[in-house]
Amino acid sequence: MGLGFFYDFYLYADALLFKRIDPIIWEPRGAINALIAPLVAVSVRRNPDWSLTVFVSKQVVFHTTGILGAGIYLLAMASIGYYIKYFGGEYGDFFRIVFFTSAIVMLFILMSSGHFRARLKVFLNKNFFQYQYDYRDEWLNLINSLASSDDSKTLYQRVILVMSGIMDSACGSLWECRDEGCQCIAANTIDEINIESSQWRNTLAFLTITNWIIDIDEYKSNPAVYENLKLPDPVVQNKDAWLIVPLIHEEKVHSFVILSHSSSIKTLNWENRDLLIMAGRQAASYMVLEESANALAEAQQFEGFNRLSAFVMHDLKNLIAQLSLVTSNAARHKHNPAFVDDAVVTIENSVGKMNRLMMQLKSAGMTEQRQTVDIVSLVEEVINEKQHQLPRPRLLNSLKNIIPLRAENERLSAIIGHIIQNAQDATADNGSIDVLIDEIGNYLQLTVRDDGSGMDEEFINKRLFKPFDTTKGLTGMGIGAYECKEFIQGMNGKIEVHSEPGKGTDFVIRIPVHTEQLPHGEEIG
Repeated sequence: MGLGFFYDFYLYADALLFKRIDPIIWEPRGAINALIAPLVAVSVRRNPDWSLTVFVSKQVVFHTTGILGAGIYLLAMASIGYYIKYFGGEYGDFFRIVFFTSAIVMLFILMSSGHFRARLKVFLNKNFFQYQYDYRDEWLNLINSLASSDDSKTLYQRVILVMSGIMDSACGSLWECRDEGCQCIAANTIDEINIESSQWRNTLAFLTITNWIIDIDEYKSNPAVYENLKLPDPVVQNKDAWLIVPLIHEEKVHSFVILSHSSSIKTLNWENRDLLIMAGRQAASYMVLEESANALAEAQQFEGFNRLSAFVMHDLKNLIAQLSLVTSNAARHKHNPAFVDDAVVTIENSVGKMNRLMMQLKSAGMTEQRQTVDIVSLVEEVINEKQHQLPRPRLLNSLKNIIPLRAENERLSAIIGHIIQNAQDATADNGSIDVLIDEIGNYLQLTVRDDGSGMDEEFINKRLFKPFDTTKGLTGMGIGAYECKEFIQGMNGKIEVHSEPGKGTDFVIRIPVHTEQLPHGEEIG
């Protein structure tokens, strides 16, 4: 730009002095500016402040180049066609039609050829772009492919497609790595799948130490580059196998992908390797996440089964305690008809409860069948069952009318029985246990009050409802209070515990009242 300025300064200074424009100086001016233009263009390119923010993607350049090339091709063919028409003589029209048909067929062959498109991409990457990959598109394609909800392909299959797509490989296989070796978990090719797990131990050790991408062709021609590496013979002998790309998670080799030769990339450079390593780390993260989700789902299934088993065992423990009481008194009272009648009733109730437990185990769930129950009659029945142990509980009923309550009869009976049993265990034989029933607002309130040992606030908040935490030693399972809370909350109810050490405990249950009228003819019970 300085050269142009000084040349024009000299031109106009000469014109001012001599009152005319010297043609000798004026005529080379255009040529001088033509020499300056490339230098200005180079300066603009080097200076980031002068660079344009317009970005042209690889897809636009690729398709534009393809369309432009096709247009130039058709123009050239048209020119040749007209030449044949005017200089072909008698057979000019014949040769022109054959030539145009052949040219169009050839154009479609070129445009549909994967090899031609791959070569065109290489040409554009080498001559029009600073970087080989459009990293924004590569990253979006990677995330969209791995996070796809397409049920027709598993995550493992999508990983293979993503990794092979980066390198334009036709096929690949995914191998899961464990301490004992590696095994194929997905593939879109039948090659290399029959390699034994133990044959990969040396390769796995090498990948763990180096985290390198293994170029199998380079390994064959120059094995010294991969010191101490011994690839399985089926891999070395396979002509299609090209790259072994490790999928790394938390600096450990989770798995690796074997890719076939690329249709467009002949040799690896730093850009290929960096992109593969980055994509491999992201794919490994997705695979670990899915494996964790599957393990969590399986653990939840076991948790549900174990929880059901714990509840059943807790109920069986109570039934065993009742039957044990019958058998311990049988020798002394077996000739007493009243004892025999009471024992038969107890055994019948125990058999009925055990049958219901068996049904719950068969259905693999604690399914509820709610029915309309009379809470007063239910509590009276439970209190009668607890009369064999001191202190004997007593019922204080403040209800004036029968309240229809929707609940699962057996479970509610077991819950109330457990609360009364806990009160008896915590109260001396000369103490008192009162069961109060009242209606407060839209809630039926059931309170089990004792004057036993009581509990401190920290125990109530942190341990009372914690499953498998018990103060009864080997005789307790620690799930009774937890089961009470889960069951009552499942009925949209509430549980409150008021207690002080040495002053006793109030265990309060509030259950929403079923206010709908009973259908005609339905009995409560």
